[in-house]
Amino acid sequence: MAKEREKAELRPVDEQAEAEARKRYVRLGRDEVEELEELPPVRVGPAPLEARLHPAARDEMKIRQSDPGVGSLIEREIPVAEDPWEEPPAEGSDFAWGWVALVASFFGGAILWSLVSVKGAEGQRKDLSKDALTIIEMEGSEEMEAVEMVDTLEKVARAFLDSRSVEEMLGHVRHPDRLAPIMESYYAGGAPSPARVVNVLSMDPLTIGQRASFWIILCELADGNTTQMLLEAFSEKEAKVDWETYVCYQPMGWDVFVRDRPDGYSGVFRVYAEADHYHTHEFADSEQYDCYRLTALGGLETLYGYVKRGAAHAPQIAELVAASGGRPVPLMLNLHLPEGLDSPRGVVVDGLVNPRWLYVENPASMER
Repeated sequence: MAKEREKAELRPVDEQAEAEARKRYVRLGRDEVEELEELPPVRVGPAPLEARLHPAARDEMKIRQSDPGVGSLIEREIPVAEDPWEEPPAEGSDFAWGWVALVASFFGGAILWSLVSVKGAEGQRKDLSKDALTIIEMEGSEEMEAVEMVDTLEKVARAFLDSRSVEEMLGHVRHPDRLAPIMESYYAGGAPSPARVVNVLSMDPLTIGQRASFWIILCELADGNTTQMLLEAFSEKEAKVDWETYVCYQPMGWDVFVRDRPDGYSGVFRVYAEADHYHTHEFADSEQYDCYRLTALGGLETLYGYVKRGAAHAPQIAELVAASGGRPVPLMLNLHLPEGLDSPRGVVVDGLVNPRWLYVENPASMER
């Protein structure tokens, strides 16, 4: 008697439970079965590059606990489809030899087709193996270059911070010819204070404009402090530190410039600019001047920079400040103090030198 078909019915499905079940994997060992929620990555060779770029803190390292049991997976019932040909034949029926011949011819054709396919796929497999080997070799070469670049960045950062003289430091900085007299004046004929790097805490790539060769390096020093610097990598074997952003170079101390206000002085300053409306003294006409509140990194004093409307740099500065969403914008501005200026906090903004504190290109070579 044929088995009675089960009645179809709708049953609620726990989608979350099924999703969790789909995330689990079973790993078979020699004497045990493990249940894994994720397949662990398999890596052969030295520590990954990411671990060198951003080493994990000691308190972030955790020992993995034992995985949960797999009893529920082992006991799960697996439905098996019923095959109609498993039922016993009815009494007195003749054996169907025609079906045997048909099935035999079918399997024979399938075997012949598989043999032809295997031979055709063998050549394709060899081509795929060559392509895969090429890809592996390329990836391995790129990783070797990346590791070499990381080593170069760390080596240059350590050597720069450990420099004992301006001459030694110039060998590790960008634009050394232009910066040589500036650095000599900055250190006032003395020597920079060397610092020993205990650990490189992080390396982060930075794309500026169309250049993707800059890196921000964070180092831990022997005195317990940390320092950050910007490097440009010219190749995996050559990198230089941007000294101007490292010291946030100003042609004159910002607070000294604000307090002393030397008549007729002009200089390129790295400032934070914010839109303002402090129109007074010579700059009282708001129809003639745009006003910006100017501050500097590490400075305590504030100036108000005035840009004459109609000047070539006026719309550029206005656009950069407006796009910041109210946040201070780092700009390199040429500031000028006209002789006999009555405004105690006013300064004329003669030009926008750079929309950031970094010279992407050497300004000395651009002037030629």
